Order: sequence, then structure tokens, then C-alpha cells
Amino acid sequence: MAYPRRDEQSGVGKTMQSCMVKVYGDRILKMNTIVEVVGVYTGPANDGHKGESWPEVPKVHVIAWRNLGEANPMMMGGWGTEKISTLKKEVLKAQICMGRALIAWISKAFSGDDLAAEYLLYNMISRVAFRHEETVVGSLPLNITYANSSDLNVVCRVVEVVRALLPKSLLISLTRQELSSGRLISRRDIDQNRLHAGMLQLSTGTHLVIDEVALEEGPLGKDEQDQLENLKKVLFFQKTEYDLEVYKKDFEMNIMPVVVSEARSLFKPLCVVPLHIECSWGERLPAIPESTLNSWRALIARWRESDLPLPSPEAMKRMQDDFVRIRASQGPQALSEGTYGMWITLAQLSGITLGKRTLDVETWEIILALENRRRSRCQRVSE
Repeated sequence: MAYPRRDEQSGVGKTMQSCMVKVYGDRILKMNTIVEVVGVYTGPANDGHKGESWPEVPKVHVIAWRNLGEANPMMMGGWGTEKISTLKKEVLKAQICMGRALIAWISKAFSGDDLAAEYLLYNMISRVAFRHEETVVGSLPLNITYANSSDLNVVCRVVEVVRALLPKSLLISLTRQELSSGRLISRRDIDQNRLHAGMLQLSTGTHLVIDEVALEEGPLGKDEQDQLENLKKVLFFQKTEYDLEVYKKDFEMNIMPVVVSEARSLFKPLCVVPLHIECSWGERLPAIPESTLNSWRALIARWRESDLPLPSPEAMKRMQDDFVRIRASQGPQALSEGTYGMWITLAQLSGITLGKRTLDVETWEIILALENRRRSRCQRVSE
């Protein structure tokens, strides 16, 4: 595989080293899995034999390998490895306080917008829990909007917050050059027998920020429209297309996508959060000790590993009744069927941060109040 992303630690423009890893046996290795391997390394064969597809690429013949999951360093040992379901009450209370402090810090980064901070946190701890046909459960694609995004560089601030808290993230700017380059999707070269990795070939647990502010006005060509359709597939179905030359195939993903735009995104995601900024923010993120950041990073990693709490019978009935009541009062156009699924996901993510093993009515009411604030803000912005 030819890997395109730059190694920012070793210098701008320097790409990562390609390597062919040969795995033997019957164990299945899925696309985009992060693994640790033990094997025999052989250097590049520079003798130019025509029978070798990759004559100048080093190889590792694998003896043993293991799946590292998201490979989050905060979950590789220590207190971050214990699941919420096994924690004591006093530890859960401490985590709830830490979570509130984390939201307050993100809020400061957005000039005091606690609503945007809470939704961004839920986005960062969301993941695909399971799939049913084309329905993805547990994912929370987010659209952060601000009319003057370029003036405040909202994209840069979102990226800074994400990179401070998560180990893996990627920014894709939707410039015409990027859309027409064909670099977003992975492509197979049959002649060289190698897969040229696209920008969207992302491992599980990667946070993706899509900069829609960079999209210039004007008509889009077919290739550019195809790239946008593939990004839409990423947002709503957690899948991305691979061009295998003879045919195209979708592969599943498990990432956390955020779209930053000046108005509602052209992808039309359900969860739109307009930023409310009363004053410009500083050039740097709010100061915080590294030890506190590490505690937050471990907390987020633990939340991401937690199972989604299932609703109690009382909560399920209340959720259904509330949705029917709100939809009847506001009309079916105000609330789509997808909205109900998003509310359940939000309630489950909120339950995780509150240490709930079962989704109860109290947590559902918290999310309804949060959603009322978000929808009211969206309505004010659109007027």
C-alpha cells in the first residue's frame, strides 16, 4: 500500500514509508485495522526482477499479530482500561465532575458556547456500535456552523480542540483542487499490484474534520460531485468507496465526522449546531496542565470503549410518547424519523458520561432540554 499522509513530526511534505506485510494463515484481517506484528524483515530488493511487483519496498513476513483496536495510548494500560460498568460510585462521581470540567474547557475554547462544547464532546465519544442494513447506530455526525467562520477561523479552532484531546484526527478542506485531485478515495493499480491509499482510508477511532468553508462558489464537475457523494456516504453510512479498477466497492468505517460550514452543510446532516460567539477568542487554547489533559484523554478513551446503555421500559415508552407528541404539535416536516434515532443516540452518549448502565427517563429529559436549546438556536439563525 502507498500511504499518502504526511508525518507532521518529521517534517512537512515527508510521507510515511510503504511496506508490504505478508500475513499467513486463516485469520481474517479487516481493512483499516490497526495491528501489531512480529515477523521477519527483509529489505528492498533492488535487483530489478520483473517478477516482483514491489521490488523496492521492504517486506515483513508475519509470524504473529494482534488487533490493537483504536490503538489509543490512554487505553494501553493503567486506569483507563477499566470499564464504566465495573467502577465504584465514588469513582463515577469523580468522572462526572471531570466531564463537566472538560465541557467547561471546550466552552472556553469557543468563547463560552457551552452548547457547542457539549455536542462536540458527544461527537468525540460516539462510535458505530452496530449496523442494521443501512442504519448505523451510535454514530453522531455533527455540523458546526458560523456565518463568519473565515474571520474567526472556526475550522482551526475545532481542529485544535480535537487534536488536544484525541490521538488521531484528519482535516480535509473541500477546495476544488482537493475534490478534483482524486486523492480522497483509495485506488488500486493492477499493473503494480498495489493499493494507493486515499485520504479517507482511516483507521477506527479517527476524528475527521471536513472544512466546507473552503468550498468555492460555482458549478462542480462530475468528479467533484462524485467525491462529495462519497463524503456523504462517510457521514451518514460510515462507508467509503474504494476504486479497485475493475470494480468499485464500499468498505465500512468507524470514525467521528464533523463538518464546519458557514450555513447548514450541503450534506444536510441532522445535528446542526450554530456557534454563538460574543467576542473573538485568543490565538491559543485555554491554558490547562498537561496532567489534566491526560486525565481527560483517558476519560474520553474510556467513554468510547463503553457500551451504549439500553433504555429501561419506562424510558422507552416515555421516549416514544414524547416524540409522537412533539411531532404532532410541530408537524412531520419539523422532525424526521432520523431525528428520533439521533435523540436516542444523544441520550445514550449522555448516559455514558453520567455513568448510567441503563438509559433512564432523567437522562432522556436532559437531552430533550439540550435539543430544545439547539433547535431554538437554529431557528433564530435561520430567521
